[in-house]
Amino acid sequence: MNILNLEYAGKTGGIEKLCKDIGNTAQKDQHYFLFVHEGGILYDEMKKDHLKAECLKLDNYQIGRLYRIITEYVSKFDIEAIIVHHSAPMIWLAIELYLRHNKRAKVYIYAHNTYQEITARKKMRECIYNDLLKHSDGIIAISRWVKHTIQKNVSISDEKIKVIYNGIICSEDNNEYTGRLHRPVEIIYVGRLIEKKGVQVLLNAAAKLNPKQEYRIHIVGDGDYRKKLEEQVKELGIQQMVTFWGTQRNISERLGNADIFVHPAIWEEGFGISIIEAMSCGKICIASRKGAIPEIIDDGVNGFLVESNKEDELSKKIMEVSKMTDEQRIIIEENARKRANDFTIDVLQEKLHDFLRRG
Repeated sequence: MNILNLEYAGKTGGIEKLCKDIGNTAQKDQHYFLFVHEGGILYDEMKKDHLKAECLKLDNYQIGRLYRIITEYVSKFDIEAIIVHHSAPMIWLAIELYLRHNKRAKVYIYAHNTYQEITARKKMRECIYNDLLKHSDGIIAISRWVKHTIQKNVSISDEKIKVIYNGIICSEDNNEYTGRLHRPVEIIYVGRLIEKKGVQVLLNAAAKLNPKQEYRIHIVGDGDYRKKLEEQVKELGIQQMVTFWGTQRNISERLGNADIFVHPAIWEEGFGISIIEAMSCGKICIASRKGAIPEIIDDGVNGFLVESNKEDELSKKIMEVSKMTDEQRIIIEENARKRANDFTIDVLQEKLHDFLRRG
């Protein structure tokens, strides 16, 4: 099956990385990728991997031209399905034109975020997105929570919307689960540095950890909120405890050297791919009980859930995990790895192929 994937830009985001992984692991389908506005690191990596990717470098107002290019692609490469990944109005409007004037390929909306996140609670975006959801041939939601947020706002049948969890490329499990912690205990966060990710809550929690037990906090990622977080570290007086690593390409290596992974989101996350990556490495995860995260973590079985934006509760949970016996931690680590195996790229590929073929 020939599939055209529409993206706005090819930067270092979760959507772009997922598309790259889909392209590199597809066996039953041939994927084409159109980056509408600009390229970026992941677009360059796609080209190096010899994936069928093209960057159009269109301005936001060139909706008619984008529509014509999509139509030409469908005809030239015998495209059977178009998947809209990014929530860019120019892509939405071009696809609206396609749905009205050319129906050779079926159109699917890949909902990578909650309805509220995608529409940004703006009326014009809501109107366009609602119309697109109603007239598309199918919707892919990355979690049951995302599906819920869509159906709460738009009348969409269960048959039209399919939950397909994000998947990762799992490495071979060569880990020996010992349950032993480093001294000092190594705590890691991986993700964008924006307010709603809740890193500020982790830093406040870190300042309240038992001073008799040494801890180190590793912040991996970058974003507009980094400077404010660095100022917060100074205000809390925990400079010796916290390291900002910036964007890292080899995340698994960083995770491998950590003891505890913390995901302190304060918003309703559509999914949590970084949690899956950490669990795949056999790490004990402590995450907020928000959005789709409880679909991943079974509290006390393969990780731990805490109430969001509660620094005292987070601090207490980190210390509790630190005080667990090695045997108790081994059980959590092994269960985490087993749970991660439910979210592989192969599982995603199979479900995506079946859903598109069924449509």
